[in-house]
Amino acid sequence: MQPQFRYAFFHGFGTTASRSTKAQLLSSWFRTNYSIELHLPNLNQPTFETFNVSSAIGYFDQLNQQIEPNNAPWRIIGSSMGGLIAALWASKNEQAVDSLLLLCPAFVFAYVFSIYFE
Repeated sequence: MQPQFRYAFFHGFGTTASRSTKAQLLSSWFRTNYSIELHLPNLNQPTFETFNVSSAIGYFDQLNQQIEPNNAPWRIIGSSMGGLIAALWASKNEQAVDSLLLLCPAFVFAYVFSIYFE
């Protein structure tokens, strides 16, 4: 039976999913209670030092095509910067997203950057 949805957790700025306690606890909970794989992409693309939002979105674009079944919509949990990235990715890929759960999304960060850097 093919899964109905794909699940992902987008971590916040300054961390990675492999180091995030939140990501590890959520992943364990999904696996233990529902036998669901929670994908934990490292959004620090290309590296933490050279991170930018566009690269993180592009990285998840690639993963979206690679993670099977690639026609199942996503349910994405995003924390802080990961919430901003999830919202931006979803706005460009509405047909690929079933739902978002955003935990303190960094929307103010995007606003500040839009004023001072664009």
